[in-house]
Amino acid sequence: SFFMFGTFGGLLFDIPIANFARIFVSAGPSISFASLSLKSDDQPEVGPNGTYWINESDTEFGLGGYATAGLVITPDKNYEIGIVYRETRLGLDFSGTNSSAIYEGQQIMLSFGARL
Repeated sequence: SFFMFGTFGGLLFDIPIANFARIFVSAGPSISFASLSLKSDDQPEVGPNGTYWINESDTEFGLGGYATAGLVITPDKNYEIGIVYRETRLGLDFSGTNSSAIYEGQQIMLSFGARL
């Protein structure tokens, strides 16, 4: 099983394009916490030197970076709806399981916000 939690920091540029819409771009570093657990009932994987990785677990902090762009529409002064594209790269080294991973990929998200 794999669990990951992360947070992003950096610079945000917000550009109004109409009274009801704005675009934004942001980029910066990220830090994540991840946990990897391989158990005997999981499908064992064969490592590069022919060893099987079973009943091993490890946790790791990883550093990475991201870049994001999005469009936000404000149909009412108290609500907003947006679409966001994020590119992420993060490296994790699970030395306790003889595993390492570089997470890199794209995310497309819908967002909804409300002012309280």
